[in-house]
Amino acid sequence: MASRAQHQVLTKELKVSKVFCVIGFSMGGQQAYYWPVMYPDLVERFIPICGSARTSQHNICFLEGPKAALVASKDFQDGHYTSIPHHGIRAFGRVYSAWAYGQTWFRNYGYLQNGLYKNLEDFLRADWEGGFVTTWDANDMLTLLRTWQLGDVSRVSAVGASLQGNLAGVLGSVTAKGLVMPCKTDLYFPVRVFSFVIE
Repeated sequence: MASRAQHQVLTKELKVSKVFCVIGFSMGGQQAYYWPVMYPDLVERFIPICGSARTSQHNICFLEGPKAALVASKDFQDGHYTSIPHHGIRAFGRVYSAWAYGQTWFRNYGYLQNGLYKNLEDFLRADWEGGFVTTWDANDMLTLLRTWQLGDVSRVSAVGASLQGNLAGVLGSVTAKGLVMPCKTDLYFPVRVFSFVIE
């Protein structure tokens, strides 16, 4: 887990004994929840931005779409590809693209506002298909996707056996000050998902 590796670097290599604030966006927001749960004596504050303490069932389901597009492609070869599986990665990006922005953004032609793209198809090809093909490995993408799906701070051993699986109990035990930042138009982390308060 990334949090454990980062903790080792901070405490053992850099000799950090207190963290003023852990902050992260999206999957980084998920990590921001993990830190005060796993290391309560280290972390003083945390700010998850558009992230969740437990990945919702809806979020898990939506991620199955881009995953299916990638693994079903003719060039993915059950993960044993010897060259970049362009078809699969481009399909992944195209499926994912509809979930990255709210409906209002699309209604307002948000993809045209920076002047880089001529139309929606141009945006999809260059930004989403091209963006994934040039920067991501297909198996790495699936690993990150699975990490996102499994996100749940109530699973970590640091909380003790009595709280395992009890999300409200785990969040209630957090001693760090938290500022939870959802988004009104976010499709996976809307305000209504945050039905708890950490004081």
